[in-house]
Amino acid sequence: LWVASPEIARLISRPRRPVAETLDAQDRLYLRRIARRTWLFFETFAGPDDNWLPPDNYQISPHEEIAHRSSPTNVGMLALSSLTAWDLGHIGLREFATRMTFALDALDRRESHAGHTLNWFDTKTLKSLDPRYVSTVDSGNLAVSLVALSEGCRAAGRGPAMSPALWDGLADELRLLRDAASALPAADKRALFRRLDAILARLAQLQTAPESWTAALDGFATG
Repeated sequence: LWVASPEIARLISRPRRPVAETLDAQDRLYLRRIARRTWLFFETFAGPDDNWLPPDNYQISPHEEIAHRSSPTNVGMLALSSLTAWDLGHIGLREFATRMTFALDALDRRESHAGHTLNWFDTKTLKSLDPRYVSTVDSGNLAVSLVALSEGCRAAGRGPAMSPALWDGLADELRLLRDAASALPAADKRALFRRLDAILARLAQLQTAPESWTAALDGFATG
């Protein structure tokens, strides 16, 4: 090993070649569906009843229950998820700005120590839960999330008021609707599938034609 050590040192010191993995169209659609389902949690539970901050968890069985408590890490995940939802077209710029304004305002009203938000708090009252303490891990998670959010907001400010990505977001929702409708009787879902497929085909053509967006939306609503 000692004799071979110079060669070992040379080998392990070489620049690593980055591993590039290409996602095909089906992989991208699969991941977009997961992203939309994930956003549904924040869309549903991070609302006015919880000061626009995310509860820690939602339990379905054995009985339905929402944990109305949260942490700085959860708030950071809300920021990143909201930014991602806007970037993927699952929400518009106005909803993104509104949600972040309310959430950051609530965060400002939280009890803090030396600039750190105390770790666990009631999302309905914003009061800290016992034992009251600062978590450096959670504070760090929130800090890096806010840095990412800041850069994302700057990018959003430079972009259009209505992003072409919204058509991709609408397509994700229609595909999820199609998946959910698969359980319907064949006679009921056949016409629905034809309509959804026709809209999905139309959406792919709309992104590069902003002048036709209004007419297309009116057509979808009435057709």
